[in-house]
Amino acid sequence: MQQVNEYMRSSNVFSKQTDKLDPKELDLLLGELTIMHSRAELYVRFIRRRVMVSHVTASSNSIIVYVCS
Repeated sequence: MQQVNEYMRSSNVFSKQTDKLDPKELDLLLGELTIMHSRAELYVRFIRRRVMVSHVTASSNSIIVYVCS
């Protein structure tokens, strides 16, 4: 993320439309974005599993309470 911010500050992409991007810098930026995306995806999967487990636990607890009452 820091590399993306530095790149955006160092070169104004909108004013330099005729300049070409350095492939090495672009590769670094794409690699950084890929890592950020994979970490975000892992986090979303983790949260989804936790919500499902808590939902199932809450459902089973309410059934037990209903049967015992």
